[in-house]
Formats: sequence, C-alpha cells, structure tokens
Amino acid sequence: MVVLLHASLTTDAETAWVVNDLLRPYRMPTLMVLSGLLLQRSLAKGTRRYLLGKLRGVVWPWLLWTVVMVLLLTERWQADPVGFLAVGTHLWFLAALGASYGVALLTREIPPLLVAFGLFSGAGLLQDQYGALTTYLWYSAFFFVGAALPTVLDRWLAARPLWPLVLTGVSLLGAVWQVPRGLYVPFRPDQALISVAGVLAAIWLAARLPRSAPVLALEWVGRNSIVTYLAHAPLLVPVGAAVDRIGLGPTGSTLLSFVVALAVSMALTLARPWTGWLYSMPPMALPGAAAVLAAVIRMAALPADVTRPTPLRPAAIRRVVGMPVESAPANQ
Repeated sequence: MVVLLHASLTTDAETAWVVNDLLRPYRMPTLMVLSGLLLQRSLAKGTRRYLLGKLRGVVWPWLLWTVVMVLLLTERWQADPVGFLAVGTHLWFLAALGASYGVALLTREIPPLLVAFGLFSGAGLLQDQYGALTTYLWYSAFFFVGAALPTVLDRWLAARPLWPLVLTGVSLLGAVWQVPRGLYVPFRPDQALISVAGVLAAIWLAARLPRSAPVLALEWVGRNSIVTYLAHAPLLVPVGAAVDRIGLGPTGSTLLSFVVALAVSMALTLARPWTGWLYSMPPMALPGAAAVLAAVIRMAALPADVTRPTPLRPAAIRRVVGMPVESAPANQ
C-alpha cells in the first residue's frame, strides 16, 4: 500500500490516486496498531532492554536512512531541514513510532486507551495547523489503540462473523466517503472510528486466511516489511526519473515504478541476512549503546525494570503476525 502511494506521487494516474484514497484511512493506522500490539511484551523486559530495542530497531534505521534521503533530496533538505526530518520523507513513520515508544514508557501506568483518547483529542484541537505535531499525535493514538488490544484480542479473534462483518461494512463505506478528501486527514472522531473499524476487521479476517502459499509468502513479506518500507522510497527516486523518460503515461509509469521498486525491495529482503546493519543496529555497536542508555537511565531516575505483565499470549501473536508490519526489531 505504501509503495503504491509513493510510486503514484510523481504521476497523475487517476486510478492509482483513487486506490490510494480508498486505502488512506487504514494504511498508516494499521502499521501503528500492529506496532502497539506488542508494546506490553516489550515494556515487560525492563527499561534498559526496552530502550535498547528501540535504539536498535527504530532510531538506528531512522538515522541511517535519513542520511540516504538527504543525499538523494538535498535541495528539499536545504529548503526546510526541520520539516524534511519531521514529515518530509517516508521516514516520518519511524520518527512517530519512536515518539510513541517514548510516550509509552512515560505513561506506562496509564491505561493505553486513555492515552489514545488524549492524543486523538490533541490532534483534533490542533488540526487546523496540520503540522508535524498534529500528525504525530494522531497516528501515535493508533499505536495506543493497539497497545490496548491484548486484553480483548483472543475474544475478538474468536468472535462470530456478525460484528466483524459490520465493521467491514463501516470501513468500506468510510473508505468510499474519504475519496474526495485525497491525502487530507481530518482529525475528527468519525475518522478515528472508521480507521479502527477497518483495522479490527482486517485482523479478524487475517486470522482466518488459509495457510496457502500466497498467504505464507505475504506473512514472510510482513515479517520483513521493514526492508521494503525503508528501501522503496530511495529506490523510487532514480526509478521514477528513469520511467518518466520512457513515456508510458501516468498509469503505466506508476505501475512500472511500483513493480520495479517492489521487486528490488524483495531482492533486498532476500539479502537481509547479510545486510542486517541497514535495518537494525549492528551487534558491534550494542555495548557502547547499552552503556550510554544505562547512564541516561541513571540520570533520568527511570526505574530499571518495568514489571507490568503482558496479557497477550504467544498464540494470539502468531495469529496476526502475518500482517504487513515489522514489529520484531522495535519490540526487542
């Protein structure tokens, strides 16, 4: 979904934009909800391991790939350095995710749904500004919706079809309703409900997919989606420029750019065992990072351990792990 969006940003392919608009209420909220789903397991490992995991799986790739994007889009970086870092590239998701993990540590004694409500409210109050802060507040709220799901996940996965089908209908109608708005995100309660309905319906349906080869392939892509997410945008810069010279028209250019970027991303995914440092901090850097974090924890007087238990059982995790999000590095 994200690759298709970015492939169409440089074209006027009407069909691609309609598809993107239909998916917009669910694209990033889904990633945030699924990332928040494993929050309690991550917090239960203790403050030091929690922070080290975020440094390895979120901060490191954000820093590394930000350098790549600055080199590729130097003029945009020079025109607005702060805006470029905050929301100027696809890496804004990692920045928002890192901020969510930071808020989660500071608010670990507050029920996640209450935190989500506060973030949704803050985004609503600031929606006229539509800046980085508003965007981060809005999407971080979905992260905490995900953090609240473990207590009801097993019951939801075992639910009879009626309510999931109702939510599916709500989400489909909401998707059609959103199309005229394009990329604009109104930070309102109805928008949040439409997005959450779609995510919950997708989780319920995903748990019932047959264990066929295509589904297993999709799960593999999902477990390694950090590679595609990080690599596709830098790839689209030269690929998009090259495709434009062919003269295929907006739709053809979008599809070819999408296919090439996705194919190269899959090749990079296959090479991940030998290029892991591109997506997670390499082991050789961990001792130094751990020492710095220990000092920060002492200075900030943070508790060394967080003992809140996680109610999410491994069986429930496995039933939704095939969804397209990379959670493992960020939740170590």
